[in-house]
Amino acid sequence: MNIQHASIVVITEPQWNKNAEQQAIARAYRQGQEKVVKAWMVYGANSDIDLIVRQVQKRKALVNAELMAPLIREPGEGPAHIELLTYPGFLPLEYDS
Repeated sequence: MNIQHASIVVITEPQWNKNAEQQAIARAYRQGQEKVVKAWMVYGANSDIDLIVRQVQKRKALVNAELMAPLIREPGEGPAHIELLTYPGFLPLEYDS
């Protein structure tokens, strides 16, 4: 692959971590890129594994969005006050003080 002239990204195997796919696409957007970058995702027809991977990616994205929402601040806002360990499924830890 000639990375200096690449403008098409083809992902043939879905990754459990969606960020790995996004990083592969982002590599085509580099300094001096003048062409339009196209990304193609190829999934197997009737492939149970590909279906499960896509479902896991969607669930992870939803959980990450919910966890990161309190941290997104507008310019000029003070620090976020976050209640830790309130997310369903997390058990509070006992701390000795």
